[in-house]
Amino acid sequence: MEEIPWFECNDNDLEPAQREFAHVLQDRARFWPVQPIDTVLLPAEHTPYGALLAYLDIDDPRHNCIVLTVGVHFDGARARGDKLHNQDFTLPSNPTPLALDVTGSHGVVYATRYSYADIGTGLSQGYEPSDTFGLGQPDRVVHVRGTEATQ
Repeated sequence: MEEIPWFECNDNDLEPAQREFAHVLQDRARFWPVQPIDTVLLPAEHTPYGALLAYLDIDDPRHNCIVLTVGVHFDGARARGDKLHNQDFTLPSNPTPLALDVTGSHGVVYATRYSYADIGTGLSQGYEPSDTFGLGQPDRVVHVRGTEATQ
């Protein structure tokens, strides 16, 4: 039986930033408690938004219905995600608590913070000499020594 890939797409249909976004999404999705068949990725040229569309239907297999459609519009520099309309996949006019609106740092590490893993107390932090305004929370936290605190 052929395995269905997560967010299946043809790399040739994607711009470089979209391709990188899709590959990260595909890699991370492997750990989600949903099925790959419920994921869709459409290149920008196939959407009316001028942005790549990636979405996921969360279903109730017992009742054979889709409970929620969530997704993201990615224009190559900015990702806007939320609950999507289940027919035209538009973002809601008023963001829901699920909403995200992010711009990336183009894969470049821009900040480092060291903290004790067991108690979370910061040791030091630093930023690269660039404009970090509005970048938000870090994508990754690296703990040093000790064990990660459970919460």
